[in-house]
Amino acid sequence: MVNTVQATVDVVYFFVNDISARMSVMHEGDAGADQAEDFIESFAGLYSSQLPKMAARMLAALLVTEDTELSSRDLIETLGASAATVSNSGRLLLRLGMVERTVSPETRRDLYRIRDDVWVRMYREAGKTVGSTIKLLNEALDERRWRHSRATERMREMRDFYTFLDRDIPEMVTRYEKWRAEQAGCQRTRNEKSG
Repeated sequence: MVNTVQATVDVVYFFVNDISARMSVMHEGDAGADQAEDFIESFAGLYSSQLPKMAARMLAALLVTEDTELSSRDLIETLGASAATVSNSGRLLLRLGMVERTVSPETRRDLYRIRDDVWVRMYREAGKTVGSTIKLLNEALDERRWRHSRATERMREMRDFYTFLDRDIPEMVTRYEKWRAEQAGCQRTRNEKSG
């Protein structure tokens, strides 16, 4: 989970300066369609060790669309994927908590969207996993059979690293939320001055 979160941060950071050019470029014939496709493929490549390629491509398509959500049909066309592949990828992203799925009342097709505050939620979930891992490692290290062995050293190293993360993750989330609020305030000020 921590690797997935870090990959997300890395990908978003890498493309953040150019993301405005990549928005609303999902439609065929649009001058930016190639940029969107490049972003989707680059994103999938960066995520290759954390997600199946199609799930990463689906997540990227949801990132670069100007629309709030995309239908399963939109994703099939955009990604050149089968309905089953989109459905399976959607289920994985749902299970990971990255997307939400609703059903269009008009078309009865699945609609997918990236969850609000998904990145913060993922970091918080990673923090829970880290805490549980520390507890498990501490319990194992307290048992006599692990005393003075190579396994003990490996488990201590993992516990120490996770203990470090356990302190860092909540602090990072708090710093991010503060920074995000400041950015929103700056944006409102810019909008008021230009309006």
